[in-house]
Amino acid sequence: MFLRHVILHFFFFFKMIRKILHILFLSILAFNSTCAQSEYPVVDISDEIEHRLLPAVLIDGERPQSQPIKDRMDHFKVPGVSIAVINENKIVWTGGFGKLRAGSDIPITNSTLFQAASMSKPLTATAVLYLTEKGSIELDEDINEYLHSWKLPENSHTETQPVTLRHLLNHTAGINVHGFPGYPASQEELPELREILEGTGSVNTNPIRANSIPGNQWSYSGGGYTIIQQIIEDVTDNSFSELMKQVVLEPLEMTNSTFSQPLPKLMENQAAIGHINGDRPVSGGWYHYPEQAAAGLWTTPGDISQWIIDKQQTLLNGTGKILSVELVNEMLTPDKGGWGLGPELAGQDDSINFKHSGANKGFRCYMVAFAKTGQGIVVMSNSDNGTRLAMEILRTVAFHYNWPDYKPVKRTIAEIQPEILENYTGLYQLETGMLIEINVSGKGLVIKFPGEQGLTFLPSSESSFFDTTSEIELKFNINDTEKSEQLLLSFGVHEITGNLIE
Repeated sequence: MFLRHVILHFFFFFKMIRKILHILFLSILAFNSTCAQSEYPVVDISDEIEHRLLPAVLIDGERPQSQPIKDRMDHFKVPGVSIAVINENKIVWTGGFGKLRAGSDIPITNSTLFQAASMSKPLTATAVLYLTEKGSIELDEDINEYLHSWKLPENSHTETQPVTLRHLLNHTAGINVHGFPGYPASQEELPELREILEGTGSVNTNPIRANSIPGNQWSYSGGGYTIIQQIIEDVTDNSFSELMKQVVLEPLEMTNSTFSQPLPKLMENQAAIGHINGDRPVSGGWYHYPEQAAAGLWTTPGDISQWIIDKQQTLLNGTGKILSVELVNEMLTPDKGGWGLGPELAGQDDSINFKHSGANKGFRCYMVAFAKTGQGIVVMSNSDNGTRLAMEILRTVAFHYNWPDYKPVKRTIAEIQPEILENYTGLYQLETGMLIEINVSGKGLVIKFPGEQGLTFLPSSESSFFDTTSEIELKFNINDTEKSEQLLLSFGVHEITGNLIE
């Protein structure tokens, strides 16, 4: 609870526009971490995932405090999770844990369908690049040249620089509408694509428009991918779901995947039920997302892994089934915000990796893959609490296979005199207005919030402390004789200060 509250207030202060769990996921995973190869005997990865999920931080000289996945699922309130692990450019293990619906007896299997949410976007980008390679469209042309049934209204932002497909793919188009809330299963008719673009009828989001100069800055936009959906339909004279089936899903043998919305009746029995706060099923099982390009894919981790491996194989030896080496390299070239044409990018040289998360109502998912080492993972869950569980699974796999990144951080506990610890105690007010109380606890400090359990921070130096359950660090200004008057909470590249008030 502490971590959730800190992140919530932290990003409210910085006016971040992403959903809080989505931000937490991407921010922490973007933070480079290193540690030694697994200290366990070499065992099957399924055994490690099932019995030994790792914490975010490992203490030097101590055996990792691992826990069974069932205990972590109970802790986070995640009824079901499905996983696929990639090593040496192939799927080495897939597995499911838990139930299709909380309280039911129907197990999660390798063919259980989950909503991919925003993980739909990199697959949409693949279709765009395919059409580019076929000469149907160009990445740097004004998108209104390809839009026939609807046009992006021109305004002061697009006077000197029109929006292009490249802008839409890497979220630099200046298009509004961050994401989509979806529509209840009980809603008999879903809005048409044109209505979503115009914000009319029963649509629950604003009209999709340019609200800043294209190319000037990065700003995540599901609205931009909805424009792409219209472009694909106009250029191919085909429905988006059918085009994606022909161009991406069938060539990659993604037989348990569809962009159709609503989910076809014949596939409903395979679908996991979404859950709110882990134990409350979504009314009707799930929401519908007619914004297919941005959030509409139903799939499995095994199927998404086929898409990942196709990119890895293309770069390895040119044997990918959809795109040329040149276009895959272009997809994985970072622009503003660290994004390529579809996925987010991190690392460099042999550690360069591409990734994306997803968050639809009652579902959370994540994928990351290394472009050159042939490694990767896909995790999908039927709970909006699934993000932190996915992180623990990711860390465990990265640790097992000694990935270039995403392994737990390794820390050494420093010895600090009790009187120095006392200098850091007191009541602090964060920039957000939140109050936190700090007291000495054993060899470290404990932070307490009203109505919350304390979170213990252990010392890495006389003025720096770390939390073993996350990558949050706590730092103080050094003062040998008096109480410290200011603290700094940080994780990744994000920081927030607090001042002593009592």
